[in-house]
Amino acid sequence: MKKSYLIYSTIIIVFSFHLSAFAQAPAVEWQTTIGGNKIDLMYAVQITSNGGCVIGGSSNSGLTGEKSQGSKGGFDYWIAKLDKSGSILWDKTYGGDDVDYLISITSTSDGGFLLAGVSESGISGDKSQGKFGNYDYWIVKIDGSGNFQWDKTLGGNKGDFLNCVLQTKDGGYLLAGHSESGISGSKTESSRGFFDYWIVKTDASGNKLWDKTYGSTTSDYLYSVLQTSDGKYYLNGTSGSKAGADKTEDSKGGMDYWFLKLNEDGSKVWDKTIGGSGTDFAYAIKKVSSGGFMLGGYSDSNISGDKTADCNGLYDYWLVKVDQNGNVQWDKTIGGDDEDELYSLDQTSDGGFILGGYSESGISADKTEACRGDYDYWVVKTDGSGNVVWDKTLGGSGADELLSVRKTSDGKYVAAGYSYSNASGDKTENNTGGCDYWIVKLGGPEPPKAGNDMDAAETGEAFSIYPNPAAGQFRINFNQPVSDDAIVSIYDQNGKEVYAEKPDDQSIKNGQMILPGNKFSSGYYVVKIIDGEKSYSQAIVIER
Repeated sequence: MKKSYLIYSTIIIVFSFHLSAFAQAPAVEWQTTIGGNKIDLMYAVQITSNGGCVIGGSSNSGLTGEKSQGSKGGFDYWIAKLDKSGSILWDKTYGGDDVDYLISITSTSDGGFLLAGVSESGISGDKSQGKFGNYDYWIVKIDGSGNFQWDKTLGGNKGDFLNCVLQTKDGGYLLAGHSESGISGSKTESSRGFFDYWIVKTDASGNKLWDKTYGSTTSDYLYSVLQTSDGKYYLNGTSGSKAGADKTEDSKGGMDYWFLKLNEDGSKVWDKTIGGSGTDFAYAIKKVSSGGFMLGGYSDSNISGDKTADCNGLYDYWLVKVDQNGNVQWDKTIGGDDEDELYSLDQTSDGGFILGGYSESGISADKTEACRGDYDYWVVKTDGSGNVVWDKTLGGSGADELLSVRKTSDGKYVAAGYSYSNASGDKTENNTGGCDYWIVKLGGPEPPKAGNDMDAAETGEAFSIYPNPAAGQFRINFNQPVSDDAIVSIYDQNGKEVYAEKPDDQSIKNGQMILPGNKFSSGYYVVKIIDGEKSYSQAIVIER
């Protein structure tokens, strides 16, 4: 295992081109480079309840470096479980005899994971079903130790590209991506243009229940999806078409954000086209605790259409806040003098946002650090109104492409992607092959305060919360014994205690306790356990 620790103590106060002061960015807590002797491309990270993470992507490396299994075909799905210090606990390779690209990972309610991506493989290796066309959707269900449970292939007669997956309220799954297939195979609706949005609903075993196609007369690319507590689905992607077929509004320029709301059965409620006169690519969506949604991607549009600020360089990060009906409330353009592309966003415990992507910009506009080489990781923290709080550039002398940044249970951040750099710049280790996974943990802010003594609370693995975010009741799992004198309290974001209860004998025996999240309004809360002289806390988001 290769791992290194960097500690930075210099306080840097930087003023942006807009003359607004930036806060100090967090230090690198640890970083690790993981790979084999060829190409390893990391696309997804899923945070686990014990402070670690599961990372995944695709690899054509053999049994070399950190890879414990050889290639099964061309590229295979390759995942690894890391503990909270970045050490590998296990890794697994899944694939068939051809090319298989892992794009998305989601945690499942049974403690396992669903892996989702695309495959060109026939029946071979871990793939139990033949292919329908060119690329197909391929999902693989594994348990919490990475052991294979089942797989499903879904597709039509041409190319089908699965980009994201979520577990639905009924325990099944929604698969979302785009397709150029007509009615064939698993696809029951004809193509609208070239590529269309294609979603597939399955049951808990991956068996298809229904599918829906949404598109315009040209090409539409779907990259992100979420389900709200009322069962509705929201899709965010990119379209460059005029009104036609399922699209009700003309393009504002080149490509625009195309945002759809669906009922629980997949029927469309409404669609919104959001963009400027140039090219706007949408890659991320997040439900906002205060209401509405945050849409994220990148843009080269100047002031026009829905875009209220000129582009700083070639492309900038572009945030768009919309209300629950998809109407634009505000937007923010964040970037430097070159190319900045946003692929990931998450909401933080203070109501702000953490943004992740990659950048070629030097010190300019919103970017406070010089480019290290080719592309670099660029992480940006904003407040709840999209104003930049701090930014951090991480990279080596080659290309480093950040695809996912996630908030961890201890209030810090994991930035993950892939790197072509050897040790140089911020990167402390050489690659094993041409390109490796590169994971960086940043020491983020302290958890939100709850009561006068929260500063002294210990955080970590004493307990975990599921689900988080929660729409109703949520469960606390005690990861170490608690006494019958323990008190479990919930505090709102102002530090006011809003709930307190002692675990009963059965909860202590079972090691878990159900708390009534449905009693609280949407927002951020802190769950705190006081057991004698010990105190533990973790944040939870309630989404109603």
